[in-house]
Amino acid sequence: MSNPVSGLLSRVLNRGFRRYVRRFVRSNFNAVRVVGHESLQQIGERSLVVYVNHPGWWDPMAAVLLTDMLLSPRQFAAPMDAAALSRYPILERLGFFGVPREPISGAREFLRNARAVLQDSQTALWITPTGHFHDVRQPLPFQPGLAHLVDRKFGGLVLPMALEYPFWNE
Repeated sequence: MSNPVSGLLSRVLNRGFRRYVRRFVRSNFNAVRVVGHESLQQIGERSLVVYVNHPGWWDPMAAVLLTDMLLSPRQFAAPMDAAALSRYPILERLGFFGVPREPISGAREFLRNARAVLQDSQTALWITPTGHFHDVRQPLPFQPGLAHLVDRKFGGLVLPMALEYPFWNE
């Protein structure tokens, strides 16, 4: 199984992007707070899927930052709508891989590519199982991809995470 991320991944570009994200967050956020990070030290060398809600457009930046802060030296990887990714191909060099929106073929491609990514235990695969943005106050049901990905054959770890971006001026 060929890893859709490793062949395109640029370590230099990733290092630069992680620095950019840290500066962006430092200048645009008051704080980043993480509860329960102590348990992350027990992850070890197993494959890792992080599933997270999708409350805002900067979720990928948050995932890159959290991978860097909490899961280092793992590399960030995440699926993304294939049509959107085709407009920004540089994102493939940062760990994103395309998934078509078609229900059957998209699901197959997601599972094939996600399983290939998880062959590298130094990668943290971030997924948003609802499939699209949503308000944190109105939970959405998960798409079935997560359950199929972490079925009985999956030998890695699954880490649930919740993101929220409270605005002090609202």
